[in-house]
Amino acid sequence: MRPPDITLDEIYQKAADLIPPSRQYPSVTAARIAIDNRQFVTDPFEETNWRQSAEITVEGEKIGAIDVFYLKEMPPEAEGPFLKEERDLVDAIAELLGVTIEKKKMENKVVEYQRDLEKLVEKRTELLDETGRLAKIGGWEFDLETMTPSFTEEIYRIFGLSPTTPLSIEEGIKYYAPEAQPVIKEAFTKPIEQGEKYDLELPFITSEEKHIWVRTIGKPRYVGAKIVRVFGSMQDITELKEAEEALKTSEAKFRELIENAPIGIAITTPKGEVIDSNQAITDLFGYKSKKEALSMPVSQHYYDAKERERFMEEFKKGPVKGFETRFKRKDGTVFWASISSVMHISPNGESQIISSFEDIDDRRKAEKTLRESENRFKMLNLASPDAVISINDLGMIISWNQAAGKMFGYGPDEIVGQNLIKLIPERYRERHRQALKSSAETGKMKSAGEKLEFEALRKDGSEFPIELGVAKTESRTGTSFIGVIRDVTERRAAQEKIKNMAYHDQLTKLPNRRLLRDRLSQALAQSERIKKMIAVMFLDLDGFKKVNDTYGHEVGDLLLLDVAKKLTDSVRKTDTVARMGGDEFVVSLANVTDSNDVKNMANEMLLKLSEPIVLSGNDIQVSASIGISFYPIDDDRIDPLLSKADKALYEAKKENNCFVFYESIEKAA
Repeated sequence: MRPPDITLDEIYQKAADLIPPSRQYPSVTAARIAIDNRQFVTDPFEETNWRQSAEITVEGEKIGAIDVFYLKEMPPEAEGPFLKEERDLVDAIAELLGVTIEKKKMENKVVEYQRDLEKLVEKRTELLDETGRLAKIGGWEFDLETMTPSFTEEIYRIFGLSPTTPLSIEEGIKYYAPEAQPVIKEAFTKPIEQGEKYDLELPFITSEEKHIWVRTIGKPRYVGAKIVRVFGSMQDITELKEAEEALKTSEAKFRELIENAPIGIAITTPKGEVIDSNQAITDLFGYKSKKEALSMPVSQHYYDAKERERFMEEFKKGPVKGFETRFKRKDGTVFWASISSVMHISPNGESQIISSFEDIDDRRKAEKTLRESENRFKMLNLASPDAVISINDLGMIISWNQAAGKMFGYGPDEIVGQNLIKLIPERYRERHRQALKSSAETGKMKSAGEKLEFEALRKDGSEFPIELGVAKTESRTGTSFIGVIRDVTERRAAQEKIKNMAYHDQLTKLPNRRLLRDRLSQALAQSERIKKMIAVMFLDLDGFKKVNDTYGHEVGDLLLLDVAKKLTDSVRKTDTVARMGGDEFVVSLANVTDSNDVKNMANEMLLKLSEPIVLSGNDIQVSASIGISFYPIDDDRIDPLLSKADKALYEAKKENNCFVFYESIEKAA
């Protein structure tokens, strides 16, 4: 479950508000937290001479302070401004705030890192789509389990359709020329039924009635021995087919094709002298006219003369395809080009080299940018204080950074190639399997972009809490998932400590007024259903002030601890004992059927509390008074029940060491 968001300002204010209830004189205590040129104070607040301070530090540097003041209305019997426990508590709160601030800053860094990662993934996806568009090659896939196809945007461009148009395999076959439809239907069954690849060139009619030629390839994809998908590509090869036809028909057509080709084409001698070239060559090398381009040998355009020698060595072995090197234009600017060359024998028997020159400068720059992005990602991965783990769509771990090794106890050699299940406790494993299955079937990751909290498993078998963020990525190698993992053990402990401070008395560890109200609310709801009573006992010690004045607050605190234990031992686990402050306690007894049971318990409490005890070598004896109200007899609301029990206590204290039912007061009146 994702933890509720809470701002630092809210934490500062809550911490300030928690201080007065924990003091020996909460009603005259004020607190202030000063940080980042801002102040968070209790109401009321006033600076006085009775003051305690504690510094708030992050990474050894002071960033703020906690100040506690006693207001002007100090009790006359007070012996000193602050107890040791009170000073220790303020120091602990200051230390806890420092830890919380540091963790909040770390969380912000993780969020920024996640955004950078998402931008990188988006950029790589756009690059792949753009490459497919430039090459006019579309990709497709057919899932045999779900019987559903998927297509890249280039496929839709070839069909002349909008990417939002529904398209099935059956509908796609109808776009082939009528004579080609039986051929493609039969070919499509080969990968499915025989596990064979097909590679065909067929006539095709787009949605705009444009007649083109396409090359279509289909291959089976296995999981184990089972064929689970058919995938392939489709390329618009119309220009290539037209070129072939032009070459077959006439030299004129050949000349026209070369001259109008979008890439540079040149015919040269083995020595590099240009025999002929098209307009694209003129433009590519920055010449004003074709005549000027023909006057310059190709060898003069190589940026590095050794590259010309390397090209010729390759060419001696046979046709060269996609030889990439740098060239110089007429004005001296440098660019990358891809050369493809074949040997041609002219009608008069002379050897000629026909070469195409494709400007790949933009592609090389894009590839460089991608490599730099990948390197930055790798560096971030290595430097990240959080564990960064990548898995494939089968759940196998494919990458593992140093922080992951430190967190889980495995080295890369031990864990890469293993299933992620190894890091997941048994009770979560089926949920993990279902998440991977759902992602494979729907193409979506339900938890992507969210932060999950659950337990993970270390190498030594111990479990620890983690926070996990997941991102799904697609590449040529398939689907993968990147998880950023943070150990939240300390954060959880801090949260539990704050929660405990908010709901418990810091001296006795009993529920405080806030938790008592919550327990009473639950008890009232239950009692209404089962039609039973609740007894609310308001208890006050007789002689506590004298113990404090005579033996000091330290002995007084020991006495309160003894009282808390005796009260807790006197009730059932379903009952609640709470400290209201000072020497006042409230006991809530649930599921009461007979008021005599409450009388017996009250007598037992009074007896235990009046027993002499020895504290710090001092003989101590006190007594107690108890006021009791009943739900639903006296009231069915929390505040009136407490108020009436308090009134009954007032009557009991007139006699000391006794208890009084509120009902008896009403009858006496």
